[in-house]
Amino acid sequence: ERAKGKYIGFVDSDDLIAADMYQKLYEKAESENADVVLCGFYKFSDKEKFRPDVSRMNWRNIKNIRKTYLFGKNVQETPVILRYATSYAWNKLYRRDFFGDFRFPVGRVFEDSARIYSILATAEKIALVEEPLYYYRVLHNNSITQSINKKVFDVLLSCQDIVSYFKQNDLFEHCHDEIEYLCIMH
Repeated sequence: ERAKGKYIGFVDSDDLIAADMYQKLYEKAESENADVVLCGFYKFSDKEKFRPDVSRMNWRNIKNIRKTYLFGKNVQETPVILRYATSYAWNKLYRRDFFGDFRFPVGRVFEDSARIYSILATAEKIALVEEPLYYYRVLHNNSITQSINKKVFDVLLSCQDIVSYFKQNDLFEHCHDEIEYLCIMH
C-alpha cells in the first residue's frame, strides 16, 4: 500500500543482494516490457565462509532447459515456467501496478508460495536475468526451516491457495501437471 515506485521488490532481512541486482532487473523489465523479472541466486550458510565463488548456485536445474524457450512468455503459453520461476518473492522484481490486489497471507510461513504462483499466472510476460544476483542465507539458527513446530504445516495451506487460485481462474486443467509438481515439491 505504501509503495510509490514503478516496481516493487523484496529482500529478506538476513539475505544479501548484488549491488546492481535491481538495476539489472529493472533494465530487463523495461527492455522486455515484463510484468515480472527474476534472477538466479546463491545459497550460503553461517557455517560456510561466505564467498560467492564457492557458494552453491541454485538454478533449479534450469541450466538443462533452454531459458530462451521458457522466459519472455507467460504461464498460459508455457506452463512449465512455474517449475523454474521458484516460489520465492525475493529473487524477482514486479511491476507495481501489475502487483495489484495480491497480498501475502499474514501470520503464516511459506507465504511466498501462497501468492507467487498466482502472480506469475497473471503476468503477461515473465523475463529472466541469467545470472545469480541474490544471496540466500540457509541453515541459520533463527530460520523457520531449522525449527520444528506446527507452522511447518502452513505449506499445506499455501498449496491449497495455489490450487484454489488456478481453479477459480480456469487455469487448473491447463497447468495441472505443473501445479501437481509444485505441491508435491513443497
